[in-house]
Amino acid sequence: MGEVIDPRPHAIGSIARAYEAYPPIGAVLPALGYSDDQRRELKATIEAAGAEVVIDASPADIDRLLDLEVPVARVRYRFRQVAGTSLEQLVRRSLF
Repeated sequence: MGEVIDPRPHAIGSIARAYEAYPPIGAVLPALGYSDDQRRELKATIEAAGAEVVIDASPADIDRLLDLEVPVARVRYRFRQVAGTSLEQLVRRSLF
């Protein structure tokens, strides 16, 4: 099994600023990359990290958007509430 590479030391531009503004993001890439500049920064950050593979759990197909040299494995997930306050209630509370 491989190791998870922390992309934070390799982050540039808006990606680096997102880490500074939101430290709890941790060692995962933030969901940015919508403008041309952000896509360039995201690609540069990924490639500078030196990963052997990228795990893409985003709603976007970053391999297609960024034309990466490193292989990308897409994963999917589903959320199922098993305990506690429902996600819908938490979202509603934060909106109203």
